Amino acid sequence: MTVVRFVMTLSRASCTILSDSLSKALVASSNSRILGSLRIALAMAILCFCPPESCVPCSPTEVAKPWEMPKKVLEILQKLLHPLWALFLI
Repeated sequence: MTVVRFVMTLSRASCTILSDSLSKALVASSNSRILGSLRIALAMAILCFCPPESCVPCSPTEVAKPWEMPKKVLEILQKLLHPLWALFLI
C-alpha cells in the first residue's frame, strides 16, 4: 500500500511540475510577443518624432490642404446637401 501511494504521489507531482513548466512557457511566449509589439511601437514612435537626418522621406513632404477641395467634390457636396438645407429653411 505504501509503495503504491508513493508512486501515485510521484506521478501526480511530475504531472504538476510538467503542467507548471508548460504554463510558464506559454506565459513567457505571450510576454515576449507583447514586449516585442511594444518595442516595435516605440521604435515607430521614435522614428516618427525623431527621424534620421540623412534619410530621404518615403512619403510626400507636402501636406494636403483639406480646404482646397477639387471643384467636382464641391459640386457633389452641394447636390447632396441642397435638399437638407431646404428642410431647415422651411
